[in-house]
Amino acid sequence: MASSRSEVAVILGTAVAGIPQVAQTIAIVSPKNRTIAFDAAEQSYLQTARDLGCAEAEARTWVSAVMFQLRAEVDQLVKPIMLKSGAARNRFLRRTAVGIPGNQIRTKGRAR
Repeated sequence: MASSRSEVAVILGTAVAGIPQVAQTIAIVSPKNRTIAFDAAEQSYLQTARDLGCAEAEARTWVSAVMFQLRAEVDQLVKPIMLKSGAARNRFLRRTAVGIPGNQIRTKGRAR
């Protein structure tokens, strides 16, 4: 548990600063699995707030705001993907996925 409100604010601020990276990861997940990814992110943010000693109502309010921002960022990333044709969309996803740590794209049996 964090020792002061300023420490809690810094930790939660760091979580918020990571939203663009989380959004990129969720954006490349298949649409049918995206709900699962959003639920996992929400539970993770909620657990972080609880672990820091935030009251339940305060934690849920913060998580609602974070999830609103996360969903908006994912929507902005997904919109151009959905407008592209099949082959162009696949090339876009491969280029986008390369920058995500731990992500490997398999092509003809080999990881790139």
